[in-house]
This record gives sequence, structure tokens and C-alpha cells, in this order.
Amino acid sequence: MAAAAMTEEKVTPEASLKKQWKTPVRDIAVGLFVTVVGGVSLWLILRPFDKPTPSSVTVIEHPRWQPPASAPATTPPSQAVPEKKSPSQTAHHTKPQQDNSVHIGDHASVSQNSSGDCSPNIIGGSPTVNCGPPPPPPLQYSWHIQDVKSERPAYKFAKAISVQTNIVTQPVFIGVTADEEIADLTVCCGVFLVQSVGHDTRDSRRWFVTFESPAFLPNRPLLVTVFSEKPLSILAVTPTQGQ
Repeated sequence: MAAAAMTEEKVTPEASLKKQWKTPVRDIAVGLFVTVVGGVSLWLILRPFDKPTPSSVTVIEHPRWQPPASAPATTPPSQAVPEKKSPSQTAHHTKPQQDNSVHIGDHASVSQNSSGDCSPNIIGGSPTVNCGPPPPPPLQYSWHIQDVKSERPAYKFAKAISVQTNIVTQPVFIGVTADEEIADLTVCCGVFLVQSVGHDTRDSRRWFVTFESPAFLPNRPLLVTVFSEKPLSILAVTPTQGQ
């Protein structure tokens, strides 16, 4: 018994206190280590899942800068567009038309010596000439006479007259005047509508032939034959009666 008591270790109060604090500090240190190691391991495991996906990305657009309302935007000189002028603006730059008209005051008269269809006049400030198509020349006949053999036994003498006109005429009138009495007269050649042959009842030296159609053309002369009992001379071939 005495030996057993001697082998018992003596425990002081300070040693007992240290023993009591040694166990909790150790447990706390172990807990902190486990917590840190566990946290780092968990962060390494969850790190790939922390990257943002395109669907979760939010794009924030900043408003574009605009000039203040008080300062109007200007266009660089190289890009400036020329202003188009309207016809009403350009009309003011045209040269005014000169007025050449003659203004007549009160108690004044105008004397114009020109006359005819093409007389010049001043109308509306500009000289004008009122002129229509030129009138046709006066109708005239030219003729050529030739003695021919009479085809009629009752009349011994005959003359062929080739008549030509200078313009187109219709209806047609051809008058023949001789110095002796004419017995008969014919026209050749063709079909003449509404034809009439006769003479002046007071003077048988004047004969005529008329027809409505065809027209008498300058390039188609007519052949008129005059028959008589005596030799005669043709004095005139006229386009109108009474010449």
C-alpha cells in the first residue's frame, strides 16, 4: 500500500488547469482546419458552375450622346448638300421681256401705210406678220394652133388647138374666139361629165365648151378642134366667158 501511494503522481492545481485548457484548444484547431479545408475543396468543386452563361448576361446600353437642343447640328462643308431652288425662286432672276408695243395716248391717231394680207403689225409687244398661204396665181391658158384635115364633109376647114392651163381648175370653161364664123367645136380626149358645147347666140364667132369633171391639170393639155366653112384665124382662147 505504501509503495502504491508513492507511485501516484502528484497533480498540482496549475497542471490540472493546463490539462483542462489543452483539450478545447486542440478541438478548436482541428475544427478550424477541417472548416478551411472543406471550404477550399467546395470552392474548387463549384468554381466551374460560377461562370455566367450567355442567357444570364445582361447588356446595358448607354444612351448615345446628342448635342444640346440649343446648339443646332451642323454638317461638314464637304458633305453639305446644295439647296434646291424652286421655280418660283429662279423666276425672279430671269431677264424681263422687253415691251416693244406702241402705247397710244389720248387724242392721238395712228397712221399705218402697210396693207394687204401680209402687212406687219405690232401685237402684244412683238412684231408679227399676219399672213396666210399665198394666193394661187391667176388662171391663164396657153395654146398652140395647127391646121388639120377636116373629118367632117360638111366643113372644109379644121384647126386643132392644144390648150394648157397653169393651175388646176374645176369645173372647166374654155372659150374660143375666131375672126370668122365657127361651125362646130369638139374637145378631146376622154370622158367629160356634164359637158356642154355652144356659142354666143349674138356672135357665132365665139364658141365655148364646159364640163364638171375631170379637173383640168397643168400636165394634161386638152385638144379642142374648130370646124368652119371658111378659112379662119383663132384670136383668143380664154378660161372665162366674156373675155
